[in-house]
Amino acid sequence: MNKTPTKWADVTIAQYYNLCEAIDMDWADDTDKAVAMLSALSGISIKQLMEETDTKDLIKAINDIKFIGSDKVEGHPSPRLRVGRRKFIVDLMIRDSTASSFISLTELSKTNEIAKVNIHSIMAVFAYEVNWFGLRKKRTAQSQREIAEYFKANLTMDKAFIYSGFFLRSWNNLSKAMLSYSASMNRKAMKILLKEAQSL
Repeated sequence: MNKTPTKWADVTIAQYYNLCEAIDMDWADDTDKAVAMLSALSGISIKQLMEETDTKDLIKAINDIKFIGSDKVEGHPSPRLRVGRRKFIVDLMIRDSTASSFISLTELSKTNEIAKVNIHSIMAVFAYEVNWFGLRKKRTAQSQREIAEYFKANLTMDKAFIYSGFFLRSWNNLSKAMLSYSASMNRKAMKILLKEAQSL
């Protein structure tokens, strides 16, 4: 049997998406669900797990993935992130991001369900790849999509949970502040218009 993840640091974002799909499906019982979760994380088909895996090995592998319900990921995001051999600077202050990044994030975080399947894209909005000298590489829409796909295949969930949670909390606070500011500007504009209308 392939090496089964035993902690979130062993699970890539792509595996996490597979896991979420397996959990959301209807299963006859908890054993079927556990085998589906194991399949999602190991890449071995459910049929193969049920028909070709020794019962003792199957039980051990299912026990190995119990971290899913109990293992909590804690930590703080760092402005520097290494994923595989590639290095990134992460815009934790959300100040270097462009307007298009904010538009992207608005779409990616519309609902919890949308955000849950776009962790890799959310990360790519704020992560800027650097070269050997530590200088940012040029960012384009295509390079951002490529980084998102790279994160999906290589970034592990111990880091992804910390960063995506941080960005979504920051974004929610920022978008509330922006809405509040926009509403106050609208009220001011309406007062000015009312004054001008009364003076006519």
